[in-house]
Amino acid sequence: MNRRVSRAITHWQLDGHHARTDSLAAETPLELWIDHCDGQRWQRQSLVVMMRTPGDDINLALGFLLTESIIRGRDDVERIEARLATERQRIVVRLHDHVRVDVQKMSRHLLAHASCGLCSKSSIDAVFQLEFPRIHVQGRVIPQLLLKMPETLGRAQENFGHTGGLHASGIFDFNGQLHFIFEDVGRHNALDKVIGAALQAGLVPLENYLLLLSGRVSFELMQKAARAGLGVVAALGAPSDLAVSFAAGMQMTLIGFLREGSFNIYAGEQRVSLSLHEDGDQSRER
Repeated sequence: MNRRVSRAITHWQLDGHHARTDSLAAETPLELWIDHCDGQRWQRQSLVVMMRTPGDDINLALGFLLTESIIRGRDDVERIEARLATERQRIVVRLHDHVRVDVQKMSRHLLAHASCGLCSKSSIDAVFQLEFPRIHVQGRVIPQLLLKMPETLGRAQENFGHTGGLHASGIFDFNGQLHFIFEDVGRHNALDKVIGAALQAGLVPLENYLLLLSGRVSFELMQKAARAGLGVVAALGAPSDLAVSFAAGMQMTLIGFLREGSFNIYAGEQRVSLSLHEDGDQSRER
């Protein structure tokens, strides 16, 4: 499946202009359907249409279902059908008969989520009333590990260098090893893909891992991370204030502006060694 598309463009600069081709990130719609039982009969329901970079679509579907609280784990899924060879590309996920889905409530939530995010006080209040798994973190993060992660993520991004138009999410362990990385035109999609891959590998909840995001951190990304049990989230960009409030309330560690030689800790400082040395020195120089 093509993740990049070549287009003819005109390149302008001070000394003139000329025709050339440019490589763009592909973006196409994917329909996600679920088969579920209400206790008496089976129903097939169109859940959402996602604009995404083609590829890794089963991971995307599973990650989305988990982070939107439709499933609690891989055992809730009976089978998955990928229908990607037609013009209307779709994934159909059949849930086990014990899984109950409030389709009307979920459809309203996903419509608001897809169109404008958390765009009203009632939406925000509803999200904060949702139940999230308790966050357990087994490891402690040291600065040397954090500072090396952006370079590792960048080297693993296959398509960003060609297009400049993709977000990335990576799952690292506390030794700094990158286990999963996925790119997508959508930040939410990239995160759902990486969580879906971890779910298929049997690693969720991801309490022994940390997440690195290539851009900024929104409330909704933190919510998705919490659903997967991730207690440490780092990003190359800035967090929103609501993302920080959510991290603090969930006792998650949130790190932003992770760049060469520095980073900011917005919540959960207790999980980060503030010394470059492992001799217990607790220097707080930034």
